[in-house]
Formats: sequence, C-alpha cells, structure tokens
Amino acid sequence: AIGVKEIRITDTISVLLLPFLKTLDVSSFDTSNVVNFNGIFKDCRTLKTLDVSGFDTSKAENLAYAFSACHSLESIDLSSWGTA
Repeated sequence: AIGVKEIRITDTISVLLLPFLKTLDVSSFDTSNVVNFNGIFKDCRTLKTLDVSGFDTSKAENLAYAFSACHSLESIDLSSWGTA
C-alpha cells in the first residue's frame, strides 16, 4: 500500500497517484483557459473531498468523465461551473 495521504499539486495531476489520494488541494489551479476537462479527476477512487469551487470553467467545451470512478466523493459543489 502507498503511504501517501495528501499531495499539494500546483501543475498537473499524476494519473498514477490519483487513485490513492484521500484529499487533493487544487485551489491554486488556474483553469481560466482550459477547454478540455475530460477525465481530469478520473479514477479518484479514494478521494473523499474535492473543492473545485474556484475553477473557472467558462471556456470548457468537454467535461466528460471528469469525475468518473470517484466513488468515495461525499459531495462536490459544481454550482459555479459554466461551459462555453
């Protein structure tokens, strides 16, 4: 088992670590120019909390599978998300 329980990421998410994380701080992500969010958190199987309320999705054209297989997420607020 991997002993990592929390990682602060300031750039890209490692797809190798994502399935094992319980928390993830994405508050510093600048998503203002992101068009494709396809699978951004895919396979986050053990992630319990995720605050994406600061994400700017105004230019997003693809949000498919963004939270696919995130079975442990207890809640997620997407009320501020908009799409192009």
